[in-house]
Amino acid sequence: MSARRSLARALLLAVMLMSALSGCVTQTRNGPAPPSQAALDAARAAELRYRAKVHTDLAAAYYARSQFPIALEEIESALQSDARFVGAWNLRGLVYMALREDQEAERSFQQGFRIAPSDPELANNYGFFLCNRGREREGLVRLESAIKDPLYQTPEKPLVNAGLCALRVRDDAAAEGWLRRAVQVAPTDPQGAYALAILLERTGRPGEAREFLRPLLRGDAPSLEALQLMVKLDQTLQDPVQLREHTELLKKQYPASGAAPATSLEVRP
Repeated sequence: MSARRSLARALLLAVMLMSALSGCVTQTRNGPAPPSQAALDAARAAELRYRAKVHTDLAAAYYARSQFPIALEEIESALQSDARFVGAWNLRGLVYMALREDQEAERSFQQGFRIAPSDPELANNYGFFLCNRGREREGLVRLESAIKDPLYQTPEKPLVNAGLCALRVRDDAAAEGWLRRAVQVAPTDPQGAYALAILLERTGRPGEAREFLRPLLRGDAPSLEALQLMVKLDQTLQDPVQLREHTELLKKQYPASGAAPATSLEVRP
């Protein structure tokens, strides 16, 4: 077990101990009455839910580093604490998707929906799964339900996924509509702006494509793909000033790269 994982476990145990101690009531002759059974049950449920969240947060960190077996261990610990914690089922689906164990992935998402039928994050990730498994029409239904949720804090995620999913079934018009909405919501989101620029370039609108890429180049570390595509667009538009500027930036940021853009698009969670 790594030192970081040992520390995370130690912190989790410390939080659990503090939670247990804080829930204790010492009864004295003149002290407060002991808590009711309902209050004790509610406190216990809150403690178990908190444990599940901590384990799920740890699992998400391991998932982000592609440490899938450890992520699954943490997820199982979360579900042992609270089998109705939707976040754990959601992440379990993503981990099993990454492992190409599709039956377990789908079972996880479906179990999540049985607990929380209208959860937008779950709908986005299940739609992401379906689109990547050749079930685009089903995936778009799930993604649209996430998009329609007015309380979803990151609507650009299902909007981008819906746009890329539509591209898989060669529906350029629908894809462009979704991607434009994504960029409108989050202009500097790299996935949405890059995907829209690729679509516009492919459909003969290099000038417009370049305008959507510009915000991505203003940060400290523009992506290799965005810079490569910008160089290609400058060449198409025969703009020597911009071409020189962006070629120099490309060489500075990625000295070992070429100028040919990578134009493949993947749906991401």
